[in-house]
Amino acid sequence: MKKFPYGIIVIALFSLYLLLFVSLSDIVKSEAPILTDTVYRFEKEGDCTDRWRGISIEIHYPQIQSGSDADYITNIALRDTAFSFFGDLEELTYEEVINLFQEESKDPDFIDVTKIEYEVLQCTEDYVSIIFSVEAGDGFRVYCTRYVATIDVKTGQYIHLQDVTDMEQLAQILTDNHFEVVAGTYFELHEEDVHEPEYITQYIADFENEINERDMNQPDDGVIKCSDTHRHYYLYSCKNIGMDEDYLYIYFRDSLAFEGYFIFKIPWKYIKAD
Repeated sequence: MKKFPYGIIVIALFSLYLLLFVSLSDIVKSEAPILTDTVYRFEKEGDCTDRWRGISIEIHYPQIQSGSDADYITNIALRDTAFSFFGDLEELTYEEVINLFQEESKDPDFIDVTKIEYEVLQCTEDYVSIIFSVEAGDGFRVYCTRYVATIDVKTGQYIHLQDVTDMEQLAQILTDNHFEVVAGTYFELHEEDVHEPEYITQYIADFENEINERDMNQPDDGVIKCSDTHRHYYLYSCKNIGMDEDYLYIYFRDSLAFEGYFIFKIPWKYIKAD
Protein backbone atom coordinates (compact mmCIF):
# COMPACT_ATOMS: atom_id res chain seq x y z
CA MET A 1 0.00 0.00 0.00
CA LYS A 2 2.91 2.37 0.68
CA LYS A 3 4.33 1.85 -2.82
CA PHE A 4 1.13 2.95 -4.56
CA PRO A 5 1.32 6.66 -3.58
CA TYR A 6 5.03 6.66 -4.38
CA GLY A 7 4.26 5.42 -7.89
CA ILE A 8 1.67 8.14 -8.34
CA ILE A 9 4.24 10.74 -7.28
CA VAL A 10 6.81 9.38 -9.75
CA ILE A 11 4.27 9.45 -12.59
CA ALA A 12 3.20 12.97 -11.66
CA LEU A 13 6.79 14.23 -11.56
CA PHE A 14 7.56 12.57 -14.88
CA SER A 15 4.45 14.12 -16.45
CA LEU A 16 5.45 17.51 -15.08
CA TYR A 17 8.93 17.08 -16.55
CA LEU A 18 7.47 16.26 -19.96
CA LEU A 19 5.13 19.22 -19.77
CA LEU A 20 7.97 21.60 -18.89
CA PHE A 21 10.23 20.11 -21.56
CA VAL A 22 7.60 20.47 -24.27
CA SER A 23 6.78 24.00 -23.13
CA LEU A 24 10.42 25.04 -23.17
CA SER A 25 10.87 23.44 -26.58
CA ASP A 26 7.93 25.43 -27.91
CA ILE A 27 9.42 28.62 -26.49
CA VAL A 28 12.75 27.92 -28.15
CA LYS A 29 11.05 27.10 -31.46
CA SER A 30 8.96 30.28 -31.34
CA GLU A 31 11.86 32.69 -30.91
CA ALA A 32 12.08 35.45 -33.50
CA PRO A 33 14.78 34.84 -36.11
CA ILE A 34 18.00 36.83 -35.96
CA LEU A 35 18.57 39.02 -39.01
CA THR A 36 21.97 40.02 -40.31
CA ASP A 37 22.74 42.77 -42.81
CA THR A 38 23.82 41.56 -46.24
CA VAL A 39 25.36 43.92 -48.80
CA TYR A 40 25.58 43.57 -52.57
CA ARG A 41 27.84 45.93 -54.54
CA PHE A 42 28.36 46.40 -58.24
CA GLU A 43 30.70 49.12 -59.45
CA LYS A 44 32.13 49.90 -62.87
CA GLU A 45 33.40 53.23 -64.17
CA GLY A 46 33.00 54.37 -67.74
CA ASP A 47 35.84 55.48 -69.99
CA CYS A 48 34.74 59.11 -70.38
CA THR A 49 36.83 61.85 -68.79
CA ASP A 50 34.61 64.97 -69.05
CA ARG A 51 32.37 63.83 -66.20
CA TRP A 52 31.88 60.65 -64.21
CA ARG A 53 29.97 57.87 -65.91
CA GLY A 54 29.40 54.34 -64.80
CA ILE A 55 27.45 52.22 -62.34
CA SER A 56 27.66 52.27 -58.56
CA ILE A 57 25.10 49.98 -56.92
CA GLU A 58 24.90 49.24 -53.19
CA ILE A 59 22.01 47.14 -51.89
CA HIS A 60 21.45 46.27 -48.24
CA TYR A 61 18.97 43.56 -47.29
CA PRO A 62 18.42 41.33 -44.24
CA GLN A 63 18.96 37.59 -44.13
CA ILE A 64 18.08 34.93 -41.56
CA GLN A 65 21.11 32.89 -40.54
CA SER A 66 19.72 29.62 -39.15
CA GLY A 67 20.07 27.76 -42.45
CA SER A 68 16.75 25.87 -42.35
CA ASP A 69 14.75 25.17 -45.51
CA ALA A 70 12.01 27.58 -44.41
CA ASP A 71 14.53 30.35 -43.78
CA TYR A 72 16.12 29.71 -47.17
CA ILE A 73 12.78 30.45 -48.88
CA THR A 74 12.24 33.55 -46.74
CA ASN A 75 15.75 34.77 -47.49
CA ILE A 76 15.06 34.55 -51.23
CA ALA A 77 11.95 36.67 -50.71
CA LEU A 78 13.87 39.24 -48.65
CA ARG A 79 16.62 39.46 -51.27
CA ASP A 80 14.22 39.65 -54.23
CA THR A 81 12.20 42.36 -52.48
CA ALA A 82 15.29 44.54 -52.14
CA PHE A 83 16.25 44.01 -55.78
CA SER A 84 12.69 44.59 -57.05
CA PHE A 85 13.45 48.31 -57.38
CA PHE A 86 15.29 47.58 -60.63
CA GLY A 87 12.26 45.91 -62.18
CA ASP A 88 9.90 48.87 -62.02
CA LEU A 89 8.70 48.38 -65.61
CA GLU A 90 8.74 44.60 -65.49
CA GLU A 91 9.15 42.13 -62.67
CA LEU A 92 12.69 40.78 -62.79
CA THR A 93 14.28 37.95 -60.86
CA TYR A 94 17.46 38.47 -58.86
CA GLU A 95 19.50 36.80 -61.60
CA GLU A 96 17.91 39.01 -64.26
CA VAL A 97 18.77 42.15 -62.28
CA ILE A 98 22.42 41.07 -62.02
CA ASN A 99 22.48 40.47 -65.78
CA LEU A 100 20.90 43.90 -66.26
CA PHE A 101 23.78 45.53 -64.38
CA GLN A 102 26.27 43.69 -66.59
CA GLU A 103 24.54 44.81 -69.78
CA GLU A 104 24.15 48.42 -68.68
CA SER A 105 27.82 48.63 -67.71
CA LYS A 106 28.78 48.00 -71.35
CA ASP A 107 27.44 51.43 -72.31
CA PRO A 108 30.27 53.97 -71.68
CA ASP A 109 27.75 56.82 -71.30
CA PHE A 110 25.44 55.06 -68.86
CA ILE A 111 25.06 56.49 -65.34
CA ASP A 112 23.38 54.73 -62.45
CA VAL A 113 24.16 55.51 -58.81
CA THR A 114 21.81 53.66 -56.48
CA LYS A 115 21.85 52.90 -52.78
CA ILE A 116 19.16 50.79 -51.11
CA GLU A 117 18.91 50.53 -47.34
CA TYR A 118 16.24 49.16 -45.02
CA GLU A 119 14.69 49.41 -41.59
CA VAL A 120 13.21 46.41 -39.81
CA LEU A 121 9.77 47.47 -38.63
CA GLN A 122 9.33 44.24 -36.72
CA CYS A 123 10.69 40.70 -36.70
CA THR A 124 8.75 38.02 -34.83
CA GLU A 125 8.45 34.24 -34.87
CA ASP A 126 5.64 34.73 -37.44
CA TYR A 127 6.81 37.42 -39.83
CA VAL A 128 9.47 39.94 -40.74
CA SER A 129 8.37 43.40 -41.87
CA ILE A 130 10.73 45.74 -43.72
CA ILE A 131 10.66 49.25 -45.13
CA PHE A 132 13.22 49.87 -47.87
CA SER A 133 14.64 53.29 -48.74
CA VAL A 134 16.15 54.06 -52.13
CA GLU A 135 18.29 56.93 -53.38
CA ALA A 136 19.06 56.69 -57.07
CA GLY A 137 20.57 59.06 -59.62
CA ASP A 138 21.08 58.97 -63.38
CA GLY A 139 23.34 61.99 -63.71
CA PHE A 140 20.46 64.39 -64.15
CA ARG A 141 18.10 63.75 -61.24
CA VAL A 142 18.19 62.12 -57.83
CA TYR A 143 15.20 59.89 -57.22
CA CYS A 144 14.16 58.82 -53.72
CA THR A 145 11.49 56.31 -52.80
CA ARG A 146 10.43 53.86 -50.13
CA TYR A 147 8.52 50.61 -50.27
CA VAL A 148 7.31 48.06 -47.73
CA ALA A 149 7.02 44.31 -47.48
CA THR A 150 5.94 41.82 -44.83
CA ILE A 151 6.92 38.17 -45.21
CA ASP A 152 5.70 35.07 -43.39
CA VAL A 153 8.91 33.52 -42.02
CA LYS A 154 7.46 30.00 -42.04
CA THR A 155 6.37 29.97 -45.69
CA GLY A 156 8.33 32.79 -47.32
CA GLN A 157 5.06 34.17 -48.70
CA TYR A 158 4.13 37.85 -48.61
CA ILE A 159 1.46 39.09 -46.23
CA HIS A 160 -0.79 41.48 -48.12
CA LEU A 161 -3.38 44.09 -47.24
CA GLN A 162 -6.29 41.72 -47.78
CA ASP A 163 -4.82 39.39 -45.13
CA VAL A 164 -5.39 41.94 -42.36
CA THR A 165 -8.27 44.16 -43.52
CA ASP A 166 -10.60 44.87 -46.45
CA MET A 167 -11.38 47.89 -48.57
CA GLU A 168 -14.61 48.69 -46.74
CA GLN A 169 -12.88 48.86 -43.38
CA LEU A 170 -9.90 50.75 -44.81
CA ALA A 171 -12.19 53.34 -46.42
CA GLN A 172 -13.90 53.93 -43.06
CA ILE A 173 -10.55 54.31 -41.28
CA LEU A 174 -9.37 56.88 -43.79
CA THR A 175 -12.70 58.72 -43.69
CA ASP A 176 -12.50 58.89 -39.89
CA ASN A 177 -8.91 60.22 -40.11
CA HIS A 178 -7.47 57.36 -38.06
CA PHE A 179 -4.08 57.49 -39.78
CA GLU A 180 -0.79 59.36 -39.88
CA VAL A 181 1.42 60.17 -42.86
CA VAL A 182 4.83 58.49 -43.00
CA ALA A 183 5.77 59.59 -46.51
CA GLY A 184 4.21 61.71 -49.24
CA THR A 185 3.97 65.24 -47.83
CA TYR A 186 6.15 68.14 -49.00
CA PHE A 187 6.39 71.92 -48.69
CA GLU A 188 3.11 72.46 -50.55
CA LEU A 189 1.26 69.52 -49.04
CA HIS A 190 1.22 69.37 -45.25
CA GLU A 191 -0.02 66.70 -42.85
CA GLU A 192 -3.26 68.59 -42.21
CA ASP A 193 -3.91 68.90 -45.96
CA VAL A 194 -3.73 65.14 -46.39
CA HIS A 195 -6.58 64.75 -43.89
CA GLU A 196 -8.97 67.02 -45.81
CA PRO A 197 -12.23 65.21 -46.81
CA GLU A 198 -11.88 65.92 -50.54
CA TYR A 199 -8.39 64.43 -50.59
CA ILE A 200 -9.42 61.38 -48.59
CA THR A 201 -12.23 60.73 -51.06
CA GLN A 202 -9.66 60.77 -53.84
CA TYR A 203 -7.29 58.47 -51.93
CA ILE A 204 -10.05 55.92 -51.45
CA ALA A 205 -10.98 56.09 -55.13
CA ASP A 206 -7.34 55.70 -56.19
CA PHE A 207 -6.91 52.80 -53.80
CA GLU A 208 -10.00 51.01 -55.11
CA ASN A 209 -9.00 51.58 -58.73
CA GLU A 210 -5.51 50.22 -58.15
CA ILE A 211 -6.77 47.16 -56.31
CA ASN A 212 -9.35 46.44 -59.01
CA GLU A 213 -6.80 46.95 -61.77
CA ARG A 214 -4.32 44.60 -60.14
CA ASP A 215 -7.01 42.00 -59.43
CA MET A 216 -7.96 41.86 -63.10
CA ASN A 217 -4.38 40.90 -63.94
CA GLN A 218 -3.94 38.23 -61.28
CA PRO A 219 -5.05 34.61 -60.85
CA ASP A 220 -7.26 33.43 -58.01
CA ASP A 221 -4.31 32.85 -55.65
CA GLY A 222 -3.39 36.56 -55.77
CA VAL A 223 0.06 35.91 -57.23
CA ILE A 224 0.98 38.22 -60.10
CA LYS A 225 0.76 36.46 -63.46
CA CYS A 226 4.18 35.76 -64.88
CA SER A 227 6.22 32.88 -66.21
CA ASP A 228 8.28 32.39 -63.04
CA THR A 229 6.55 31.42 -59.79
CA HIS A 230 9.05 33.42 -57.74
CA ARG A 231 7.91 36.72 -59.28
CA HIS A 232 5.18 37.60 -56.85
CA TYR A 233 6.28 40.94 -55.45
CA TYR A 234 5.33 44.10 -57.30
CA LEU A 235 7.13 47.18 -55.98
CA TYR A 236 4.25 49.63 -56.53
CA SER A 237 1.32 47.48 -55.43
CA CYS A 238 -1.02 49.01 -52.84
CA LYS A 239 -1.38 45.49 -51.42
CA ASN A 240 2.12 45.70 -49.94
CA ILE A 241 2.08 46.44 -46.22
CA GLY A 242 4.37 46.96 -43.27
CA MET A 243 3.59 45.96 -39.69
CA ASP A 244 5.00 46.69 -36.27
CA GLU A 245 3.60 46.32 -32.77
CA ASP A 246 1.57 49.54 -32.96
CA TYR A 247 0.80 50.24 -36.60
CA LEU A 248 -0.19 48.85 -39.98
CA TYR A 249 1.68 50.63 -42.79
CA ILE A 250 -0.08 50.94 -46.14
CA TYR A 251 1.46 52.01 -49.43
CA PHE A 252 -0.33 53.41 -52.47
CA ARG A 253 0.46 55.58 -55.46
CA ASP A 254 -1.14 59.00 -55.78
CA SER A 255 -0.22 61.89 -58.05
CA LEU A 256 -0.77 64.37 -55.22
CA ALA A 257 2.01 62.87 -53.10
CA PHE A 258 5.70 63.75 -53.22
CA GLU A 259 7.44 61.28 -55.55
CA GLY A 260 3.97 59.96 -56.43
CA TYR A 261 3.21 57.71 -53.45
CA PHE A 262 1.96 57.79 -49.87
CA ILE A 263 2.76 55.60 -46.90
CA PHE A 264 0.17 55.89 -44.14
CA LYS A 265 0.29 54.20 -40.75
CA ILE A 266 -2.87 53.10 -38.97
CA PRO A 267 -3.06 52.10 -35.29
CA TRP A 268 -4.04 48.46 -34.90
CA LYS A 269 -6.86 49.39 -32.53
CA TYR A 270 -8.87 50.66 -35.51
CA ILE A 271 -8.47 47.44 -37.47
CA LYS A 272 -11.05 44.83 -36.56
CA ALA A 273 -10.30 41.21 -37.36
CA ASP A 274 -12.92 39.21 -39.22
